[in-house]
Amino acid sequence: MPQFFIDIADGELNAPDQSGMPLPDVEAARIEAIGVLALLAKDKLPDGNQHDFKASVRDEGGKEVF
Repeated sequence: MPQFFIDIADGELNAPDQSGMPLPDVEAARIEAIGVLALLAKDKLPDGNQHDFKASVRDEGGKEVF
């Protein structure tokens, strides 16, 4: 199964994924990245403040695929 890496940035923090996770394909990695963004929004925006988040997905070769 291919390995995908989900990197997160929120304007204050850049967090490259060092370990990655095995997922069946790019679409599964996209769904996982969207889920990570939802969790970040829940944790960082409990009072409704505006905040920007970005997730990017890299494949095993380091190419950004999403």
